[in-house]
Amino acid sequence: MCGGIFLDENRWDPRKRSKLWRHNDVLRVLNKPKGAERVEALSLDMCQVSRIIQLSPKVFEEMDNLRLLRFYFMGASWYNSATKLHLPQHGLEYLPNTMKLLHWDLYPSPSLPFNFSLENLVHLKMPGRSLTRLWEGDNV
Repeated sequence: MCGGIFLDENRWDPRKRSKLWRHNDVLRVLNKPKGAERVEALSLDMCQVSRIIQLSPKVFEEMDNLRLLRFYFMGASWYNSATKLHLPQHGLEYLPNTMKLLHWDLYPSPSLPFNFSLENLVHLKMPGRSLTRLWEGDNV
């Protein structure tokens, strides 16, 4: 009944919960991230996403407590999949420096945000085609 504990944090507004793994809840937060400062973990099986989602470059800006971000395809199905999470051409502008685990299959940008700090990052997994460099400048 572990899932019920996190749902009880705020049954009606997923932005007020600390951990999100149900695809409808995660998509609601990605579409309207304002007020999602309590979110600590987002996990989304992209096989469950039926349409293309256009993310804002600042989608994670208010999620300063985010420690786990996981966008994945169940099993190895990402080999034959196209990413369903799209970013503007210049990519993300912000990822929280509290991030400990970053796993994003088919990350849709050539690099991570230039101001993303590595000091708390323990696990980085980003298989796919788009990522060509991780950081520039002082973070290299």
